[in-house]
Amino acid sequence: MALALPIGTDLLSNPDHSLLHRVFAVDLLAPEQSVIVNSSGTLQAKVGIAIRDSSTNWYTTFQGGAQAGNLTYTLPTGYPAVTGYVLSGTTGGVLSWIAATGTGLSYTTSFTSASLAAGILTVTHALGRKYVVYKIYDNNDLEIIPDGATATDTNTLTVDLTSFSPITGTWNIRVVA
Repeated sequence: MALALPIGTDLLSNPDHSLLHRVFAVDLLAPEQSVIVNSSGTLQAKVGIAIRDSSTNWYTTFQGGAQAGNLTYTLPTGYPAVTGYVLSGTTGGVLSWIAATGTGLSYTTSFTSASLAAGILTVTHALGRKYVVYKIYDNNDLEIIPDGATATDTNTLTVDLTSFSPITGTWNIRVVA
């Protein structure tokens, strides 16, 4: 995909487009990829929209598929509440961040003795399920059976490792919804 640079903003700078359209340069090897922003702010791109990384030559492309009509997506106005949220949409195209749910979803993290508060490990998994399955492995990859665990809420598991504290090295926990 050609990356475009702005070259004009009105009829005088580009007579091929109506007044107040912003026209972007077109790669002569791929003229079908021209991009126009009209006076209402609508972006018209024949193939897709490429957003270039400011520090490299890499870019991300957003591209529409074959469709029977116009589609409008409304993006969320902020970042997700916690890491692990997924983008979800309504049939009207309104997108929002929600906790991931469903079978097979998992969260894995490592922890050290410094991660424990009085022998208790709090795991914020953001899986959106209160009752989850979990496994803990020590720094020798041996499965550990903790002293207990509490399903604190739909995104948090509290694990009692008091009898193992202080732990040696880095341990891992995997939580599955």
